[in-house]
Amino acid sequence: MKKIVNILDVFLSAPSDVDEECSIVLKISNEINEIWSRYLGVQLKIIHFKNLRPTIDDDLQKGVNRQVGDNYDMYLGILWNRIGTETPRAISGTVEEFKRAFYRFDKDASVEIMVYFKRQTKNDEQAGMVEDFKREVGDLGVRYQKFEDIETFESMMRSHLSVYMQEKAEKIQHMPLKQGIIEEVRNIQQGYVDSYENNLRGLIDIYYQINNCTVELTSKQNKLLERINTNTFNNKVKLVFEREVGFIARKIKTLASKARERRVKTYEAISKALMWLVVKSEKSKLALENLYEALRAHEESFEKMLADCHEYNSKPPMKIDKKVSLNLVSAYREVENELRKLVYSNEDILVLIERKINLEEN
Repeated sequence: MKKIVNILDVFLSAPSDVDEECSIVLKISNEINEIWSRYLGVQLKIIHFKNLRPTIDDDLQKGVNRQVGDNYDMYLGILWNRIGTETPRAISGTVEEFKRAFYRFDKDASVEIMVYFKRQTKNDEQAGMVEDFKREVGDLGVRYQKFEDIETFESMMRSHLSVYMQEKAEKIQHMPLKQGIIEEVRNIQQGYVDSYENNLRGLIDIYYQINNCTVELTSKQNKLLERINTNTFNNKVKLVFEREVGFIARKIKTLASKARERRVKTYEAISKALMWLVVKSEKSKLALENLYEALRAHEESFEKMLADCHEYNSKPPMKIDKKVSLNLVSAYREVENELRKLVYSNEDILVLIERKINLEEN
């Protein structure tokens, strides 16, 4: 007998400047469907205006509203710098779509609402309207989520949509997951936790190498100052020093690039581990708490590395060849930016886990 699969319609509402995030939602929904549908008997179906059929209408938003309807299970809104194009009824299509969804929620709570705001990079009229809308959403009692970058958003989607599917499946089927399925899922989840730990070790090793480069550079600077103070400094010494500094700058740039690749793999692994988490399970709660403590233990060291790098970058540039000096400054700025993203990624995952722990307790 063919297994019945229940479809959960997710209306994706967003202006054009978050197309990349919309692509991530589609990607993650496919991932989650492939993973969870055979266990839960439910699937996510993303409804987005780009998937709607062409139509002729003086009021294009009304055409969108007609095709989308009012029977979807979740409203998922994403905003960044743009609020969107005004409609006859609201400051933008996205805002109108949110208000229609909130009207349903306020009336009978028949729709789930999730809204995400990306950290803005502009300060114009459109960005100001997004900020006003964010305040309006908060005043309505909607708990929206903020995110820093695309990697963080991807982690959030994996976690939030997987929990949503599990909760809806339990309500539809009126029963929790069977124990055999829980054990199978937990084994898969542990594989991602192991991947996270391996990648994290590799990431920390890269930053140790960067620190060694800084120690080496400081030693060479001190030797150069000693030469200057003892009147043994000459053009040949300067050229040798600049060549050595250039080599260190290139090495740091290479390591910064490797750090980015490793960071993405590290937090992708942890977000996939959270995606496989079975909610309402004592073992899952314990695993979450252990993972939380491990991440918290690294938080202080990440922040110290960032502070040290920022302090180094705040020093006046060395009086050497301008091109060599700029390359060195650029290399350390790349490291600082990457460390800042590492700190943000860690903080965001900690927040996700805190919320999951609270969900397990409630």
